[in-house]
Amino acid sequence: SLANVWLHHPHDEPGLDRWLEYAAAYEAHLPRPDNKTAISLLEIGVQSGGSALAWKRYYGAPLKYVGIDIDPRCKRTERPGLQIFVEVGDQLDSAFLRRVCAKHGPFDVAIDDGGHTGRMMRASIRSVLGAGSECMRRRAVYAIEDMHTMTRCREGYCSDPNDIHALIGSGFFGMHNHWNREVR
Repeated sequence: SLANVWLHHPHDEPGLDRWLEYAAAYEAHLPRPDNKTAISLLEIGVQSGGSALAWKRYYGAPLKYVGIDIDPRCKRTERPGLQIFVEVGDQLDSAFLRRVCAKHGPFDVAIDDGGHTGRMMRASIRSVLGAGSECMRRRAVYAIEDMHTMTRCREGYCSDPNDIHALIGSGFFGMHNHWNREVR
């Protein structure tokens, strides 16, 4: 199980910072590992890099992991021979995200564990799921971690408590825009 992978993360590997409660939700909604089917996963926010190795352990050899982070030190996690890639850039930079998608996509799964501000989450949703984006495969899963930070405006995660409503609207329309046949 994913929870088991997280609980038994080796202490000699880069750190893994995960809420154990997320594991069950991921197992319910992400593609199941079967060691045959190729899975391509984009993770926004690499931090210490333990997550890349944990996802690789969960999905096995068929996983292509692509992480992005603003900190160049995150490149230490990259292991091209294991299909673990790390691109350095800002999730607010839509051109950067489009380049990552063109180089490594399309993805089956995208996990936004980046800056945790409404502005950053909306920027990623627009770039990864927006009209004309070829970043995600059909029926892909886009997950946003730590949305509880959106209740902490005093700490700088949002400019206004209504940011969460704007984020949900951006996410919904990004995921379902392909049904809209109107010319814009």
